[in-house]
Amino acid sequence: MSLSSWFSNNGGQSTRKFVDLIHREYAVWPNLRPEKEIRVGDYGLINKRTGEWEADGGNIYTDPATVRHSAEHPSETKPKPPAVGGHEEYISSNVTSSDATLGPEISIPGGSTLYATVEFKYANSAGAVIFLVEFQRTWIPDALLKVLSKDTAPHLAGKSLVTDVTSCRACFMQLSRGVESNIQIEFKAQAPLTVGSAGGGVRVGRHPTTTAAFEKLCNFTEDRTVSYFPLFSLKRRTNNRRWENRRSTETSPEHDWETEDRPWMKLGKDGAELASASDTEDEDSD
Repeated sequence: MSLSSWFSNNGGQSTRKFVDLIHREYAVWPNLRPEKEIRVGDYGLINKRTGEWEADGGNIYTDPATVRHSAEHPSETKPKPPAVGGHEEYISSNVTSSDATLGPEISIPGGSTLYATVEFKYANSAGAVIFLVEFQRTWIPDALLKVLSKDTAPHLAGKSLVTDVTSCRACFMQLSRGVESNIQIEFKAQAPLTVGSAGGGVRVGRHPTTTAAFEKLCNFTEDRTVSYFPLFSLKRRTNNRRWENRRSTETSPEHDWETEDRPWMKLGKDGAELASASDTEDEDSD
């Protein structure tokens, strides 16, 4: 099922529930379209209905109003390309995982290699999983945030700024339907990679064989490059004027920027907003 189908089937509530569960645990935002690049320095807003990131189209590293300052403070990446990290998982509180088996690659019939396997177990409530293979992290240095906290970027007023992006070579995302279940994921990379060959694949084993409320599979590409952007962080200027005349070279960027919070109220099991914060329908409540 396509992402647009999920949006139309329940008004985006499944995707919003997925985003909510991950952000609640890690204060990071899932990119519901990980194949679509998100860059540090982009700005925009989270869609309150679906949880999807909606960029304005600008970036502080290219905008005329900020390009001079941003050029003095380029983004940083770890591990340094072309190196990548191994694997990383993000799971909601009601999900448990096995230790991932990750490389060295093992040849299997068909000319591909089994690169990573991991199993997740869901409790009897909605659970969210993100699993990354061969990742990198890129971020805006604090020195640039400090410069931008002043009035050099009026176009950022009321907007969220992407300050950190996690990219990877393969990934898996899923929101369970709220039934007790387990899922095993196998990532396969084609070896050797040849012109015109598929990059690899992801096999998903399910028990019981229920469909997910939301799911994205991102395979290795043919040239096995970092091609997906599944996670990002957002900050927003506080615009607290009482700091305006008291800033010094020692001022921390945290005084002027705050982590962006979820723009919706408490959610129920299906991702719908509850009428009041006292409702107890959400079994995964904070």
